[in-house]
Amino acid sequence: MSSLKINAGNPISVLSRLLDRLTIDRIPQVKNGKRVPDSLPRGSYKFIPNNLVAVFNQFELIHTFMGYRPTDLKFIDVGCGIGNIMLIAQAYFYTVHGIELEPTYIKLAREILSIKKNTNKTAIFKQDILNFKDYRKYDIIYYYCPFEDPVQQKILELKIEDKTKVGAIILPFLKQSSAIIKDSRFERFGNIGYRKVST
Repeated sequence: MSSLKINAGNPISVLSRLLDRLTIDRIPQVKNGKRVPDSLPRGSYKFIPNNLVAVFNQFELIHTFMGYRPTDLKFIDVGCGIGNIMLIAQAYFYTVHGIELEPTYIKLAREILSIKKNTNKTAIFKQDILNFKDYRKYDIIYYYCPFEDPVQQKILELKIEDKTKVGAIILPFLKQSSAIIKDSRFERFGNIGYRKVST
């Protein structure tokens, strides 16, 4: 399958730029004279938008090659920020969850996703991603390098790789640890993904 071309006329490219504009511009930078968010753990990145065209391409690849319908898959965004990736994921997967610790981001994500409270289908968990216990419940685990500190980021990556169930796909944008490349439990999936094939 050829990936989508990134150009001004491509609907996915246009949509991704529009989504970035609509979501990122709403992130408050200063509140009461202080920069926000200020409650993220030390070593965490503040929200950084990903290349949404690449995300669309990976989601399309999952559907094309895995043959899943949206009702078959559970997706989680690890460090979901303002929920822009979750918004795209809702078009592809039946269950879409996110994990985020920063209240400013959670509030904005709930507005963007139009969710007042968590449901089985759509939820944002206010929790430290290193302490999250349920990674093995998900079929698709996405993250975009939530930690600035490479040590913490590698700890997170290894934890996710260990806790992921067989058959699940990890979509790790800006991966820091290369251990998965030699890990026989995983096979490459698309340009950036890995699929767990054994325990």
